[in-house]
Amino acid sequence: MGARWRILAAVNVALWGAIVAGLLKLGVRFGDLGWDLESFCVGSRLWLGGQPVYDFEAQARAHVALAHPGFAPFPFVNPPILAIEMAPLAKLPHAAALLVVIAASLAAAGVAARLATGDARNALWVAASYPALTALGQGQLAFFALLLFSLTYYALARRRPFTAGAVASLLVYKPQLLLLLPVAFAMSPLARRALAGFVAGVLAQLGICLLVARDATLAFPSALARFASYAPKLKVAESYTWRTFFELLLPGHPRASLGLAAAAVLTTLAVAVATMWRARRDLELLFSVAVIATLLGAAHCGSYEWVSLALPAWLLAPRATPSRRALALYVVASAGLWFDVVDWQRDRWGVALAPAVLVGSAFAVWLVRAAWRSGTTSASAAS
Repeated sequence: MGARWRILAAVNVALWGAIVAGLLKLGVRFGDLGWDLESFCVGSRLWLGGQPVYDFEAQARAHVALAHPGFAPFPFVNPPILAIEMAPLAKLPHAAALLVVIAASLAAAGVAARLATGDARNALWVAASYPALTALGQGQLAFFALLLFSLTYYALARRRPFTAGAVASLLVYKPQLLLLLPVAFAMSPLARRALAGFVAGVLAQLGICLLVARDATLAFPSALARFASYAPKLKVAESYTWRTFFELLLPGHPRASLGLAAAAVLTTLAVAVATMWRARRDLELLFSVAVIATLLGAAHCGSYEWVSLALPAWLLAPRATPSRRALALYVVASAGLWFDVVDWQRDRWGVALAPAVLVGSAFAVWLVRAAWRSGTTSASAAS
């Protein structure tokens, strides 16, 4: 292992050592983490028990029965396919299930890094990020989304579009992650057959849901509608969206903040689609922009979802050749996401400038432009 990798490994050890030490000092037990994972498992337990999956009151009672009443405000509203997929973990004690998810998440990061870059050690860059902290601490499945994105790209790069589409369809457990991938498939002459694999995969999962969880499948649309008024808002510092950005900047002006957020989202998506069209024969750029815009243009996006931004960074960074100054500025800006600057500003001034979407957008624009200007294309992008 070279000096760079030794330093990066040491950073990870020091960082996670400090986090564990801090939790122990605060008296936080391991089983008190992973509230999102328990919400997934509660949905699965209701399905296994033949109860209505989207009965939010029953979900809350289940959290209380599991000695985690504080987890009750996090209802299960994912599609029923996730309740089916989580059945093995739902049968385990919560702490054991969380340990399995953390171990599997780190393994998924290593595999994704190997697929995208040829070196699993590149996962160390992801593990030292704030999105990784929130994903692992909450028991989210963000690392598996990263793996599915990476597997999809890997299959496309090796001229297996149908397989790529089928793999991408597995992201339907969180539908917002599929915002732009079908558009990318339709645009690229290298990937159009991926649409057939994608549709086949979605239909297969829908068939499974109708076969073994029919009532939950039919109840899912109404559950989404009820969730909007039932669930509490995410802690604003953990919500990386344009809507949160403008709500914090313009407190007390909901219409104005919503209008500005909608304009920002539409602009993000419009620029992304135009860029994807120009890059339709450059698979690295096309796929990277689709992933970036899916997250930056999302109406709902937790900080943990940004784990998937590792894939565009892995694919395009070798083409961007950042200067030392640019890299230093980005590292400083990213480090700022570790600190709760949002609540501090709001408590002090009543308004807050949330840095996440600004940092993410600036980095994305620079990365894509630099990669485009490089004129470098990988073998996978050749037509």
